[in-house]
Amino acid sequence: MAYPESQTKHAAVEGRTGKIDTSAVSPEHGSSRDRPKLTWGSAAVAEEGDTTVEVDEAIEADVWKLSIDMPACYVSVQIEGSNEVKKLLEFLHWADSTHPRGAVGEFRIPRSSTLLVWDDETSGRLFLWLNRSGKNSIRAEFGQQQIDCICSALAEATSPS
Repeated sequence: MAYPESQTKHAAVEGRTGKIDTSAVSPEHGSSRDRPKLTWGSAAVAEEGDTTVEVDEAIEADVWKLSIDMPACYVSVQIEGSNEVKKLLEFLHWADSTHPRGAVGEFRIPRSSTLLVWDDETSGRLFLWLNRSGKNSIRAEFGQQQIDCICSALAEATSPS
């Protein structure tokens, strides 16, 4: 089948550089095309069993990155602002080994397609959804050991030096 010739030109074809990586940028730097990459500094690291959690802070802005490394998956989520990091830590402290959280236990990371949801059937289990309402989505499941590890790293990152 013959397709009509496309009028769209790739940036590199006209002598410009290709699209810059704007996956880790602060919203205060203008449009996504003009934003520079952020420089990250380690704020905390925690390990529990086979789980490693790293919290990094951007040098240039109040932007944080939460990275969770487990045998089944690696997840990295950008969080805009230390207030949101503290709210996330508070949400994670809701874990109670004797009582499921139900539908009230949801936390959406602003400016992101990331949603954390307490399991409404099993206590102490948390789901992290990436792009839950999109055509393609990913769900990671965290047990109490992973939740404790995430809490430990977030608490260390947000504690005054």
